[in-house]
Amino acid sequence: MKKASTDTNYHPSNHHYQRPSFSPVTSYPFSSSSSSATPPLSPLSTQSSISSSSSQFSPSHSPAASSHYNRKNFSGSNNKQQTKHELIISPEVLNCNPLMANHVGLDCEMVGVGPMGKISVLARVSIVDYYGRLMFDSFVHVEERVTDYRTHVSGVTEQDLKNGADFGLIRKRVKRLCKNKIICGHGLENDLRALKIEQDHQWYNIRDSASQYQPYMRMDKFGNWRPYRLRDLTWNHLGIVIQQGGKPHDSVEDARAAIALYRNVQPHWDYEIDCCRRRNALASFTQQRQY
Repeated sequence: MKKASTDTNYHPSNHHYQRPSFSPVTSYPFSSSSSSATPPLSPLSTQSSISSSSSQFSPSHSPAASSHYNRKNFSGSNNKQQTKHELIISPEVLNCNPLMANHVGLDCEMVGVGPMGKISVLARVSIVDYYGRLMFDSFVHVEERVTDYRTHVSGVTEQDLKNGADFGLIRKRVKRLCKNKIICGHGLENDLRALKIEQDHQWYNIRDSASQYQPYMRMDKFGNWRPYRLRDLTWNHLGIVIQQGGKPHDSVEDARAAIALYRNVQPHWDYEIDCCRRRNALASFTQQRQY
């Protein structure tokens, strides 16, 4: 991901908040929402204020800058709060309404085909539930000749793909697991396109930390909103180190990190989505009345 700095920090109570343009993510139309009202409380609102997790990312505090991480420096002595910020949590500790847990975390790994391996195809799919518990994890057999396994990033090897399942079966299984659920991830546009299910989910059933939620984004010098890396978000907002330097990515770990980031700000994020849906519905109704 490209890096740039942002001049302002957003909080949902900020009356001057303006939603950035999401034109790079055409799959998820997202209109402006008003944040002047106080977001409703939810069973997850017992967490500490979101302002503590919306601090600006500093490269000096990133995992790349420090290989040693002391959990006590982040969570203090509140063991229950610490547990809520883990990638895998217990439903009993979270103590939330089961209706709030109709979510899955999704992440995919790709390999390259074609000249120079520049064309990405699906190689691995991982899905976790709301609590971070593994639901599905499988390698995918690639029919095309793989020219770049990207093992240093994806962790995928030639043997993994030889033992992988057929793409059609994987796609059918993923569609069944994600049906009528809210999907959380980081860069979901690419993952859903690789699975060929990008048309199966409405934008309001997507929670993409790379494109939808401004506190998880940064502004570049041209005034455009750009995503942070997933590892930077989990370190800055959760105090958890993932994707350590020199090691390949783990799609299960990335899926857990994505849904943990969503849990961290769930009431506020859902409130913004709801505001957008209401504004869109009102605009559509007004337009129909004009005709």
